[in-house]
Order: sequence, then C-alpha cells, then structure tokens
Amino acid sequence: MTTERLERGLAFLRLSATTDDDLDAAPYGAGMTEIHCEVSPADFDATVVETSDARIVRVMGRGVCPTPGWRVELVAAAGGVDHRPETIVLELRETPPRESRSATRSRVSFEAMIEGPRAREVVVRFAWREGITLPLRGRVRSFA
Repeated sequence: MTTERLERGLAFLRLSATTDDDLDAAPYGAGMTEIHCEVSPADFDATVVETSDARIVRVMGRGVCPTPGWRVELVAAAGGVDHRPETIVLELRETPPRESRSATRSRVSFEAMIEGPRAREVVVRFAWREGITLPLRGRVRSFA
C-alpha cells in the first residue's frame, strides 16, 4: 500500500489503474478523442468507508480510451484553489501508450482511496475539459 501526504493533511492510501479489455473498433464517443479517454460523471463513484481507525473516501471510475495501453489514474490536484476541508480535489491524469497501437478502443478502470475525515464531496479535474463534482454517497462500515 502506498501513501502520499496531501495538502490539508489528507493521505492517499492507494492508487490503482487497470486496462480491462479491448472493445470493438468503433467511432469515438462524445467525450473521447484520439488524445483523451472518454469519462462522464456517471462513470465515477465516491463512497465513504468508516473503519475503527479512519474515515476513508474511495473514488472509483471507469472509462474508454482510444487505444489499448493507456494509463489512467486519479492523483492529488496540484495548486488547487479549493482548500475547503470538506472537499477533496483530484486530477484525472492520462498517459498514452509509448508505442503506436491499433485503433481498438479499450476499457480502463481506476481507483483512489483517500483519508478524508471531514470530506463531503470530491472534485475531479481534467486537463482538457471542465471538471466534475461528486457527492459522497452512503457510509460503509468496512471493506468486507
């Protein structure tokens, strides 16, 4: 488990990104271009998980990339102007494959777990478009 200390004392507990599978070659969707993956607010889920020691915010998402081999991850947003303790600000970072790939769309999933004792919402920023705000839903007692 990796931990990265964030501004305001929050800690990233785990980051992960995976490429799930290839999709049929088809035209790019409304939010996808040859240089960005397609994600929408409906592709994200932000949940509070309470343990005996901490209150964890788990942000999960999925999307479709223009080719296989993309790395998509949620990271702490640098230089954020929103420093309210009830808001966690993340950035969706995309890294295209180093080598040219076939134009077969590929599903990706990503996740971040952040210690957020007072968080009520998560803002996800994108380098290429308007960001989204995710309300935190339901409290889960553990990861069981």
